[in-house]
Amino acid sequence: MVQVVRPSDPSEELGAPSLDSVVGEGVDGRVVGDQPAGLDESDPRSGEVGDLVRRLSRIEGQIRGIKRMIQDGRDCRDLVTQFAAVSRALEQAALNYVTSELVWCVERPDEAAEHGYTVDELRKLLGRLR
Repeated sequence: MVQVVRPSDPSEELGAPSLDSVVGEGVDGRVVGDQPAGLDESDPRSGEVGDLVRRLSRIEGQIRGIKRMIQDGRDCRDLVTQFAAVSRALEQAALNYVTSELVWCVERPDEAAEHGYTVDELRKLLGRLR
């Protein structure tokens, strides 16, 4: 299994939920926390999940930085630059995740169908990322 070491999150002291506290079981029951349910190290997606969680943790840190910049009264241009960077990073994380799942569906069409991932459902999912 992929083991992810997380630094302490100062936002937890303020009562704000961290990313880790909101990651849970997916609609189809395949994703729980850092590791998709039932995946072991032999599944190629196990490493991708760890990479995705690390990427999301970096994005979470960028957002905390933006909050500090706002509280400190930083210049609008600096903030817009950071907002754009976070937006691009989140879009890339989503694209990487969906790409990984699409590859899984193509390589294992019977299993994908058992989980309700038809071609039409996959098209809808991709359309939601626009």
